[in-house]
Amino acid sequence: MTESIDEFTKRRMNEFPPYIDETQFPEGERNRIRLLIRALPLLSSFMEAFQNDLDLFDYAERNDTLRMKWAPIACRDAILNLWCFYDALEQIGKALDRCKYLGGTVPKDVITVATQSFDASFPDAVNMRHITAHPAGHLAAKSRKDHSINGTVLIHSSWAGQTVKHSFEGREISFELSDDTVKKLTKIRDGVFSAFRAHRA
Repeated sequence: MTESIDEFTKRRMNEFPPYIDETQFPEGERNRIRLLIRALPLLSSFMEAFQNDLDLFDYAERNDTLRMKWAPIACRDAILNLWCFYDALEQIGKALDRCKYLGGTVPKDVITVATQSFDASFPDAVNMRHITAHPAGHLAAKSRKDHSINGTVLIHSSWAGQTVKHSFEGREISFELSDDTVKKLTKIRDGVFSAFRAHRA
């Protein structure tokens, strides 16, 4: 279905973070407001980075000579960007909690709802990030725990279709490097942005 001009405009406008005028707040709160102003755009930035990873992954999958070189790069970077999106949510929540005046007009549970939605959609994201960021450390921890890694199957950034996999504490964990993941992140981001825009209404 072709997107109408109005639908395109609305979608593009939703990508921009809500405007917050720091001068409308007491001097003592402005540093906290500035932190929010810097943190909110990160949701869109990490979403865009994840979309770029998906584009690279799809391109690599269609090119046999590049598949085994570029697809793993896209998988690793996508895992990190997924976690960074979550980390940005947490930082926004902490900053909002410290903003006495703005926190009184933006629903207190907006970040709680957003993080709960993220956790439900991507339950393995945090563990995937830790293993990806510290692969040698994960292997060493596994060795110390089991005294031997002989016979242990360790999955490191393998993929089947659009499912990216790792092994963690004897089980498989995964996430989808797909358009569906982008849609879920978009819904979470838009919910946060809408709550802050309502503050201006």
